[in-house]
Amino acid sequence: MSEHGFQLLFGGMFVVFILGQFINAARSITRGGEYEVREKNPLAMQIMRKSVGIAWFGAIILYVTKPSWIAWANLPFPTWLRWLGFGVWAISMPILWWIEISLGKNFNTTLHLREEHTLVTNGPFKYVRHPMYAAQIPLILSWLPASANWLIGLPGLIGGLLVFVLRIPQEEKVMLERFGKEYQDYMDRTRRFLPRFGG
Repeated sequence: MSEHGFQLLFGGMFVVFILGQFINAARSITRGGEYEVREKNPLAMQIMRKSVGIAWFGAIILYVTKPSWIAWANLPFPTWLRWLGFGVWAISMPILWWIEISLGKNFNTTLHLREEHTLVTNGPFKYVRHPMYAAQIPLILSWLPASANWLIGLPGLIGGLLVFVLRIPQEEKVMLERFGKEYQDYMDRTRRFLPRFGG
């Protein structure tokens, strides 16, 4: 495939990905009622997300429509690695949507608690505590080889690192505060990202 073909494929898959995220988020907002944001420094987090998001979306638009403008950030990846990136992305995307649908009204892109927040332990959550992040990590990592452009791939890598360092411990703390022993028992029988094998 030509470089232009890879760029169009990336753009098309990205649009599908964003539409899926938007639909699942909108569904949870309409069904979930009021919610309380539990982020630390929520204003700073919103500013950071929007700033990085705008810059990243801008880079993706240029990558698809004016690739010569960001060609300086291209990486000499072989074709097989590009296809591997797209393959991982194609597999991870529906898995992520399944996880978001399983969360139902509890799903949101911010750390929050709903009025009637429930502890979800069915579907993928039966096997791991954070299946969403387990699916997001390979998806995010796939953007770098798929685009062969570090300007497109690097923000995802940084965002993934911040999730591991900041978001997950804070999220588990909030769940323990809300659900107490029920969540502690859930933690005792599940791992964060990989299912338990052999009992």
